[in-house]
Amino acid sequence: MNPVVVDSNYFLGVVTSPGPTERRDLARLPAQLFELARTDVVQFTTSEAVLAEVIWVMTKQYGLDRETVVRRVSGLLSLPGCRFPSRQLCKAALGLWVDTPALDFPDALVALQAEEGDADLATLDRRLARLTKATIWEPPAVP
Repeated sequence: MNPVVVDSNYFLGVVTSPGPTERRDLARLPAQLFELARTDVVQFTTSEAVLAEVIWVMTKQYGLDRETVVRRVSGLLSLPGCRFPSRQLCKAALGLWVDTPALDFPDALVALQAEEGDADLATLDRRLARLTKATIWEPPAVP
């Protein structure tokens, strides 16, 4: 069986409280998928963009605190059926994001990507530049 690529609404269906009755019916599908992933019957993947959207919606629209968001999202990324190639990077970025309130999740993700890839980080965001351990890219000197 091929892995399932999961969209943000599936994640949100299991990490947030169900809304009106029709939403409860729709929440059964995400719950079923992630339950099957819990036993590795179904494998799933997603994208960093989807996770960023999920995190934004959970914090901005649902008003959940960072610790709750990290616990819920990390729990899904830790399922045996998760085949997301960036899983470990995203879990580390979630940790940095919860520990560094000045960073948003995409900034935490890109900072760790630069740090772990031993790459320079090109950013105009002074706050990010101050908070990252990555070397900030500077243009080469022109003779």
